[in-house]
Amino acid sequence: MFFPFKKLPPAIASAGADGTVKLWSLDGHLEATLKGHKANVLGVKFSPDGRLIASVSGDRTMKLWRRDGQLIKTVKGHHGEVFGVSFSEDGRKIATGSSDRTIKIWQRDGRLITSIRRHTMGFYGMSFMPDGKLIASACADATVKLWQFDGLCLRTLEGHEDIVYSVDFSPDGKRIVSGSRDTTVKLWTKDRAWGRNGSVRTLKSHQNAVIQVCFSRNGRLIASASADKTIKIWDLEGRLLTTLKGHKDLVYSVNFSPDSRWLVSASEDNTVRLWSLEKQESEIVGHSKSPIYTACFSP
Repeated sequence: MFFPFKKLPPAIASAGADGTVKLWSLDGHLEATLKGHKANVLGVKFSPDGRLIASVSGDRTMKLWRRDGQLIKTVKGHHGEVFGVSFSEDGRKIATGSSDRTIKIWQRDGRLITSIRRHTMGFYGMSFMPDGKLIASACADATVKLWQFDGLCLRTLEGHEDIVYSVDFSPDGKRIVSGSRDTTVKLWTKDRAWGRNGSVRTLKSHQNAVIQVCFSRNGRLIASASADKTIKIWDLEGRLLTTLKGHKDLVYSVNFSPDSRWLVSASEDNTVRLWSLEKQESEIVGHSKSPIYTACFSP
């Protein structure tokens, strides 16, 4: 097995159809199982400081956990499945998105700041702009929308032909990447400000729905995970650099490590894989008896 981190390795959090969040070491040791949700866990994220874990579920709740797995709080407010969760860059705000057609913004302690109720259809994922001034949402109406915290929709990015499952801001806030059931990845670049002009590139290579997209932490690469069982790596010009194969079923989730040299992925095949971008090889570091919907590194 390869061990990419010489210091105490960060954990990987995974979650899925068994209703739990699992914490894994990079050598595949199960450190903790976080139990409490009453339905599929559809999203999980570490806070930027690594001290807090937020998980969201089909049970309509968000749960906040300490890094050691202790439950801090169950946060209620949504009236439908909660598909997405995202921390602001400073870790002080959490956004959740639901099939109830709302985005909710919470304080770190779970107190509600505001609800955005402008969607005509449900949506799946969201991402804070790094400066914390905007939120991008991936929408079931085939668009990406940019929101201010007062609920004003600053801009609607149109171009996808089916549900948009995932969206992510680049670390410099100048680009957005989105992935859709239409099998494409789109790379949106702003002009002087979001809401004016800008450009879009369409990245084509996947043979089935693109379920998650993300930028590397250094902002140089884009990863996309697809129902075609592959992960693809792209540069900022939209060029396909490599296709990673190893999962035996659709890939729900992909995320970069803090140093941008590694990937973690989660799949319908019940596994979590750790990928070396340099070697383009992977090893199974997490597993379950049911599909795993999401996996991410701690900071």
